[in-house]
Amino acid sequence: MYEYRVYAVNIAGIGKCSKACEPVPARDPCDPPGQPEVTNITRKSVSLKWSKPRYDGGAKITGYIIERRELPDGRWLKCNFTNVQETYFEVTELTEDQRYEFRVFARNAADSVSEPSESTGPITVKDDVEAPRIMMDVKFRDVIVVKAGEVLKINADIAGRPLPVVSWTKDGVEIEERARTEIVSTDFHTSLTVKDCVRRDTGQYVLTLIAKSLISLAHQQDRLR
Repeated sequence: MYEYRVYAVNIAGIGKCSKACEPVPARDPCDPPGQPEVTNITRKSVSLKWSKPRYDGGAKITGYIIERRELPDGRWLKCNFTNVQETYFEVTELTEDQRYEFRVFARNAADSVSEPSESTGPITVKDDVEAPRIMMDVKFRDVIVVKAGEVLKINADIAGRPLPVVSWTKDGVEIEERARTEIVSTDFHTSLTVKDCVRRDTGQYVLTLIAKSLISLAHQQDRLR
């Protein structure tokens, strides 16, 4: 622990010292977070994600501070007024067609705040529309034979802005998760797993992506025998 005090100096000499500050421990600073990436843009918001600092300064990372700046010459302003523990955040209440840049700070359990991350670079706030797309192995375009008791798993990478809603159907009926059926979806991937296949699992399985402003239907016909 260290205490600090200050003296004033002029041509007449050195004055009395100030009162010492409160004791302060010596700590390693934590590294800054990774450069934030944009995951979604609308005319009023920008969604960001980033990676954790490589070094936490010897104390657990407890949260992040997100800042924005209007370009070309705006001031840096704080975006979050509650603690953000996740490595993602949606900045809202932005101005349409305005250009911004964003950066992130990390805070650890010792209350040490990192240097800022690299900036995102210029981001224009507007509806960023990209038609939903499904990227799937060509083998799923043919009839798939799965024996009784085996597992069927269909994987697909997905894309689109705004982020599309994922829907799996079998013979035109939406599939619900049950003991033998599992659907796992993220922003960029989706999978359907059917365990312990039986004859009634035979049928046509269809993956559909639906965006708010665009609809893309991708039919992958998988028939089980």
